[in-house]
Amino acid sequence: MLDFLLIPGAVRWIHIVAAMLWVGGALFIFVVLSPVIRGEFDRKERTLLFAKVGRRFNSVSLVALLLLATTGAYNGWFRLRSLELLFTTYYGQLLLLKLALVAVVIALTYLHSYRLTPKLESLALSGIVESPEAKALRGKTITLSVVQLILNLLVVFIAVLLGFV
Repeated sequence: MLDFLLIPGAVRWIHIVAAMLWVGGALFIFVVLSPVIRGEFDRKERTLLFAKVGRRFNSVSLVALLLLATTGAYNGWFRLRSLELLFTTYYGQLLLLKLALVAVVIALTYLHSYRLTPKLESLALSGIVESPEAKALRGKTITLSVVQLILNLLVVFIAVLLGFV
């Protein structure tokens, strides 16, 4: 019996650790790092520091995302064993909802990390941190960060529900 559970248990453990990296990192940035940075640095320094932290976190979160995708596919297959059950069971429907939310989070992460943040960083490097464009970009990045975090927490909640069905 232990042999039967060892591989699925290890895969689930990797899935949980990867989720901790992904969501925990975002929570740390939002709850701990952001307030400290806002209180200690001027706008240009904050912008550049957030961009640097974001690049580092993107590297970590990309690995976490790849692990989540791989282990998530295995976990779904282990639980369902049939594509049909993905659409006809409560577990499958919750999993589809989770996957849809993850897809939205990935799209928002791409927009935030690879479109908006580089533009904002470029403005900061040019010393243009108080322009209307910089203010608008800052507002968008903050809003996206909050939305991403809320959606990630919702994904975690759905993952908890999946453990009960």
